[in-house]
Amino acid sequence: MAQALSEAGAEGGEETTEDRINRLMESRRLLPNASYFAFTATPKNRTLEIFGEPDPPPDGAVRHRAFHAYTMKQAVQEGFILDVLAHYTPVASFYRLAKTVADDPEFDVRKAQKKLRRFVEGHDYAIRLKAEIMVDHFHDQVLAGARIGGEARAMVVTDRVERAIRYFHAIRDYLRERKSRWRAIVAFSGEHEFGGAQVSEASLNGFPSGRITEKVREDPYRFLVWFPSPSEDDLSRGILDAIDMDSYRAEKRALRTIALPDEDAEIDPAPAAGGGQAPEPELDRLSNILRTFNDLFGDVAWEDADRVRRLVTEAIPARVAGDAAFRNARRNSDDANVRIEHDKVLARVVTGMVKDDAELFRQFMDNEGFRRWMTDAVFELACRQAGAP
Repeated sequence: MAQALSEAGAEGGEETTEDRINRLMESRRLLPNASYFAFTATPKNRTLEIFGEPDPPPDGAVRHRAFHAYTMKQAVQEGFILDVLAHYTPVASFYRLAKTVADDPEFDVRKAQKKLRRFVEGHDYAIRLKAEIMVDHFHDQVLAGARIGGEARAMVVTDRVERAIRYFHAIRDYLRERKSRWRAIVAFSGEHEFGGAQVSEASLNGFPSGRITEKVREDPYRFLVWFPSPSEDDLSRGILDAIDMDSYRAEKRALRTIALPDEDAEIDPAPAAGGGQAPEPELDRLSNILRTFNDLFGDVAWEDADRVRRLVTEAIPARVAGDAAFRNARRNSDDANVRIEHDKVLARVVTGMVKDDAELFRQFMDNEGFRRWMTDAVFELACRQAGAP
């Protein structure tokens, strides 16, 4: 644009190579009689230098600020966007991986940890559990509260096409099990192999890809599953052939609001480009990589494995079987609804056990009379069970 408006950008009659270079350099300078405006949500330093205004801080460093800014805070206050930090429900994952090969090969630690995490979060069982959490949350918290006038939609963003398809299947299947009237749509580019067949948006959704934007605005479609980030090179070839999932559970945490240290704080602009060279790979044995990974991400080391086994195989099933809601579902509902009711009762039973243990600990530590009674009672019972001295 500057070249078109600038007299300096016009070609001369006879130009040398140096003349042409000088003319091009001159034509790219900002013209004093023209106004330039840049609109961006994430301004880089270079953008601010060209289009912004000088804003020298007290330390004398070079800094520029935007001529005008419409902040997220203002947009939230004026109702144009929702505050995504105000209603945030984290889900904690706990799992353990096991080595399935006899030898102990070496892998790049940093890349292996990343690939292991991807393996766990992409496992069918993990995806199923998180799909249930999201679907239940949408029904019980969003729709039940008539959010956005009862017209709310759910968006599930994945990091690759294959995972988007897996989440679509998991959400679709669980919606059917719940006998929900709502349906899911999946969005991705091109055709991909899944389950031994080539699949596309149209083959999975049951309507042409060009109608996704239209359909997602209509009932019964309330869930949109969609990208993936660009594919990347293999990070640590062979490690997934040497491990397997040993255990996994997902735990929905309490709804919370993320509080920023300063709601009026500014975020520094993004640097123009990265630099530096790739770090040297840190190699370690597979057994050590798995041990560190399990320690970081939920390795469960039971202090009393026998007690846990009795709870899971005896005490907990007995309490679930005795629950009135579960017994009523067994008598009057189909298998799908019995399973749904069972899962809800199981969550209540396990939560109640945690509360009981916490209350027992509190009474033992804070209630002197209870501690004396428990000490005498346990001593007597323990001596009887241990037999004669």
